[in-house]
Amino acid sequence: DVKILICEKNAAVARALQSHLAEEGYAARIVTDAAEARQEISAHRYSLLLLDMALDDSDAFDFAREVRRQEGPESLSILMIASASDTKAPLSLDLVDWIDKPVDGTRLKTAISSAFRPPNDATPLVLHLDDDQDTLEITASALHGQADIRKARTLAEARALLEAETPHLAILDIHLEEGFGLDLLPHLFDDAGVAIPTIIYSAHDIDPQFQKQVSAVLTKSKTSLPDLKATVRRVIASRRAQDGEPLQ
Repeated sequence: DVKILICEKNAAVARALQSHLAEEGYAARIVTDAAEARQEISAHRYSLLLLDMALDDSDAFDFAREVRRQEGPESLSILMIASASDTKAPLSLDLVDWIDKPVDGTRLKTAISSAFRPPNDATPLVLHLDDDQDTLEITASALHGQADIRKARTLAEARALLEAETPHLAILDIHLEEGFGLDLLPHLFDDAGVAIPTIIYSAHDIDPQFQKQVSAVLTKSKTSLPDLKATVRRVIASRRAQDGEPLQ
């Protein structure tokens, strides 16, 4: 059975999270600090920890690192619940997602879908188009184990990859040495004619006319690797939910 632990000092927020989870068929236990959470994790096998950033008895990052030393991401997923102004978590924590307060129920559902993806489910295929080799390598390393990356430095390479296989997601830079990354959008459809979810990951702003055609827009200088990982998880989980795939 799926067991979820909510570590949240604010009783109202904790109850709201518990209610959202109940709507999705999940029972969750609430604790208010790291000490209680530590005891629960030692005594029971939980699948997901919803962790408040503003704990009274411990730094949330330090506690998450402690949990990670005991439980790997394959056995216990961590979902951070934070205020928008809180410092983002380091990549080493390998969070399943990061959700700002007040928590949106749909957003939480998508994160849960990502956390509880069936172990036998195929690793999603991601096409990454960027003319900077370092960016391609760093992104592939960050998404290792989460996605199977196909790298392309030119539009021609990207089109050739699309001819060979259909990705679950595309990540596009806008301005390439040869061409415009958004020129790939008309080619990003699956065999059923459904648009492939696309994330713009670029140093440049995107023209507003294109924003409605993509799933997310991330500016490289303002986006940490944990943010990118969480966005990839969220977009893929959202697509799976739209396709009617089960959450567990």
